[in-house]
Amino acid sequence: MEPEELEGLRRANREVLDEAWIRGEPDCQTILEGATNQPRHLRNINQ
Repeated sequence: MEPEELEGLRRANREVLDEAWIRGEPDCQTILEGATNQPRHLRNINQ
């Protein structure tokens, strides 16, 4: 895939996850919280 195609897919994926978050779908909330709001002490374990 070309870089432009990959960026388009990433953008579409973010939009889908954002919409699911707004609707309150629990699986998507868990995914997004893990990516963005994970407590620092848990992030450090994974490094």
